[in-house]
Amino acid sequence: MKEFYDLNLNIKIIYSGSSQIEIKSKLKEHLVGRVRELEIQRLSFAEYCDFRKPISKKQALEEYMIFGSYPAVALAGNSEERELSLRDIYQSYIQKDIIEFLHIENVNAFNKLIILLSSQIGTLLNINNLSNALKVSRKEIEKYILILENTFIIKSISPFFKNYKKEITRIPKVYFLDLGLRNFALKNFFPLDLRNDKGELFENFYLLELINSDPYGLNTINYWRTTNQTEVDFILSKGKNNVMAYETKWEKTSTPKSFYTLKKYYPKIKTSIISKNDFIK
Repeated sequence: MKEFYDLNLNIKIIYSGSSQIEIKSKLKEHLVGRVRELEIQRLSFAEYCDFRKPISKKQALEEYMIFGSYPAVALAGNSEERELSLRDIYQSYIQKDIIEFLHIENVNAFNKLIILLSSQIGTLLNINNLSNALKVSRKEIEKYILILENTFIIKSISPFFKNYKKEITRIPKVYFLDLGLRNFALKNFFPLDLRNDKGELFENFYLLELINSDPYGLNTINYWRTTNQTEVDFILSKGKNNVMAYETKWEKTSTPKSFYTLKKYYPKIKTSIISKNDFIK
């Protein structure tokens, strides 16, 4: 969702859902030089907890990671209603509006790409593997990924690097901007204690928290990885001299070895481990 302010006319325009693609294209034509863009994301975890009072933070975190953070889904009465709400959003927005408005020709490959990306959150994006799996060109895969990002379905983040020879410098990682849509694509709404992807879901969840804390998009979010696969989940830059490194762990553990390696390259970067206890206590 995005919110536009016409600074001369003092008009606020909010768009979401099925009409947002078309409205965005029209606004760009008529408000050049007179508009400030503010991205309004789906619910943050704090907002979700307010929507779902009086449930516990532990229950709210599980719901958020399974059913996502659309307001309508959060307000649904039970799990079945949440799944139906997600089906409606997925079918009306992704299956209808995006495909029809942007004239997706290979609908089958587009749909299968969403499923493949859903199963690979937080991993390096291998365009060649996706191209081979879907039997379409690399150029077409790149086009579809760009469409999914520009229509607020996915978010890609680039590596953090300073031209050291051992750092990865190009390959992005992809996450979903709503975990409910991600889980719907995989048809997986099992509780967290029956899942083997809790770590990936929690990593994606924390990225959404970082995005929600920066509505004007002034900060930069990257990941860090070396060629020998030493990795830190997120590097948050709030300017040249204010950089934080975050490693997400569903269950908090000892300081990861990757922090020690990172410090050798960037001794001034502060580090922090983020676990579920940071949200449910």
